[in-house]
Amino acid sequence: MAEKRVHTRLLRRRWRLELRLYLAIVLCGVLMILLGPRWGETAFAVLVLAGVATSTKLRYELGLRLTDRFRLRRSQKLIDVSLGADSPEMLSRGPAFVGEAPVIAAALGARDVRVRQQRENASLLELLVVGSETLQQPVDPTLLLSRYRPNLYDCVPLGIDENGEDVVIGLVGRHLLIGGETGAGKSGSLSVVLAAAALDQDCDIWCFDGKLVELAAWRPVAKRVVGSDMTDANEALDELLVEMKRRYEALLARKGRKVEQGDGERTLLVVIDELAFYVANGDKKAAQLFSEKLRDLVARARAAGIVVVAATQKPSADLIPSALRDNFGFRLAHRCATRDASDTILGSGWAAEQISASTIDPRLRGVGYLLADGGVPHRIRSMYLDDEAISSIVAVATARRDRT
Repeated sequence: MAEKRVHTRLLRRRWRLELRLYLAIVLCGVLMILLGPRWGETAFAVLVLAGVATSTKLRYELGLRLTDRFRLRRSQKLIDVSLGADSPEMLSRGPAFVGEAPVIAAALGARDVRVRQQRENASLLELLVVGSETLQQPVDPTLLLSRYRPNLYDCVPLGIDENGEDVVIGLVGRHLLIGGETGAGKSGSLSVVLAAAALDQDCDIWCFDGKLVELAAWRPVAKRVVGSDMTDANEALDELLVEMKRRYEALLARKGRKVEQGDGERTLLVVIDELAFYVANGDKKAAQLFSEKLRDLVARARAAGIVVVAATQKPSADLIPSALRDNFGFRLAHRCATRDASDTILGSGWAAEQISASTIDPRLRGVGYLLADGGVPHRIRSMYLDDEAISSIVAVATARRDRT
């Protein structure tokens, strides 16, 4: 994808060829008139009319040029605002320009243009021009994982962004919520996080697998695996809360505020697939208990080196309480059916700024909007780990852990 800030000069370059053509026609007409008024005017008129009347291509190109010029002029006003404007009238119209992205995209001949107001300065707009789709091809996990020594603190390779750059995040001190419709790539993103945790010898993995088979391949490297039994699930959360309390007591004893890398405390990754199964279960009492315990864990465990990564189709309030959902600082929204569903995952208001997972092509499995350290969601494509790749990673991780 070609990505750049649009400057006024970029549009002016597009106008130069058009203006030169117009000037050439005018000069030819003036020359003919000077040679002989009657002959020149008649010849010039006949030449233009004959060319327009006999050439379909010429008529099409002329119409296209005029239309394109109109769009460019309209886009010029929008882009002038993006560069800063002193006019109160222009500034007051700034929010309305966010919806003009299709006009600018058509004028520039781009696949897509995204326009949004800067959060630091509402009088400025940011324009992102998308020339081509770079997230069509699956990400080679072997190549990406071979570049890094994964650890949960600052090196969890997820995939690539729209510039083809690697997307690497840290998860200790954060929690990650992954959402999207069925088949959009949630399980693939979970597997990528699990792969990084498995290859981190100082990380313990706890799996909550509501479907029993989704996380089955990771059992050899998991310290605890919970299935669909709600009693077992609540008991596992009790154990995690006890571990959290132990860690905070140890921090208090050594006058620390949070678990740091290299201080001897192992990180702990809690992966929950099908979160809605546990918090909206048919056993309402057990589900409510699970929801309350998980909310407590997510709210207080960040400084204890405990990371929760949960996946669900739609974390709406009727399924997952907002008190639980809002404690996930990092969000990854794969393809969603509606703008509202995307906002439910990423947070309210992003769809209004032209950032919505509902616009993702359903064929691009694994593509999603990641809201992480930058504070603004951006499109990425997660690595896809097939069964063979997962088996290889698990074998390597198991051997490393056995040696340790």
